[in-house]
Order: sequence, then structure tokens, then C-alpha cells
Amino acid sequence: MSSIPDKQYVFVVGAPRSGTTWLHRMLAEHPSVASINAELTLFSSYLAPVVKRFKDETFHRDRGHWDQGLPMLFSQQEFDSAIRSVTGMTYARVLNKNPAASHILDKHPAYSLHIPLIDQLLPNSRFIHIIRDGREVVVSMMSAKRRLGFGEGDVRGASLDWANHIRQARAEGSKLGASRYMEVSYEALM
Repeated sequence: MSSIPDKQYVFVVGAPRSGTTWLHRMLAEHPSVASINAELTLFSSYLAPVVKRFKDETFHRDRGHWDQGLPMLFSQQEFDSAIRSVTGMTYARVLNKNPAASHILDKHPAYSLHIPLIDQLLPNSRFIHIIRDGREVVVSMMSAKRRLGFGEGDVRGASLDWANHIRQARAEGSKLGASRYMEVSYEALM
């Protein structure tokens, strides 16, 4: 199962501390939206590392460097099918929260870095990229590091993280076009 028929997937992306949670919560309130009040991290924490590892092992196997890993047992097509199956099962559970929904919503800041993978597994997904003033994001990141223990803890690291998320999301979003990628200003929403 690669996707759930007749459902539109929407992903909220943006740099950490840029308002992705806030925007996600607002959109999730709509009765036509199925979502959970948590970050699945499906693509950033689970699928992207596995897909990268399979690709790396295939690269080395094909060049005779070594024989190891899942490419020894699965073809690329079989591996892709398994990843699509996990994706479909995951979002079927999200849909169970609101079976009548027409849209399935998910978010995680790191999804900004994985738009091509999301697009590969869930073609025609849409992306809403929330962008917040970088100075505010940097201050919020440093505060989160002190209070919660995650994120960049210095101005330089937080600035680079903010810029990297924006740059990658914009680059990939421009390939999708205006019907599938839109940017929203945090300050304008406020």
C-alpha cells in the first residue's frame, strides 16, 4: 500500500522553532483533516536513514567493494515496496483518528530536508513551508537548548540550521511548483 486512495497528504515543514507545531495544530482542527497531536518523524528519523543505508550498500556492492546489508536479499523494487508499505500502514493509522477526513496532515521540521523522499513515496503530496524571522528562530533555538536539551545552542549553529532548512525546502519546493508548495510567513500569521 503506497498511499490511501482519495486522500490528500499535506506536510508542514520549516526550520525548528519556526512555528511548525503551531501551524500544524491550527490545520489539524479542521474536520476534514486526519492528524495526530505528535510528531511522527516518519521520514526524518525512520525512513530516510534506512533508504540512505540501502542506497550506500547498493552502491558499494555494485562496485565490488563489499557484500553486506539488505541489498544482498532484496532488489531495489522489493525494498521500495517495503518502504511504501510502511508509509501506507503509518498513515492508515493516522486516518483511523478521523476516517471521514479528505486530508492527512503530518509535520516535522526535519521534513524540510526530506521533501524528495516524501514526494517519491507519496506523489502529489503538498507542502506548507512556514518561515519565521531568523533572529527569532535563533533566540528560540538557543532557549530550547537550555530548557529542553535539543537544537543548536549557539548563534552560529542555530543560524546555519535555520538557513539550511529554508534553503533545502525552497530548492525542492520550487521543483514541485505552486500547486504543491507554498510558503507562509510566521509573522503574517500572527
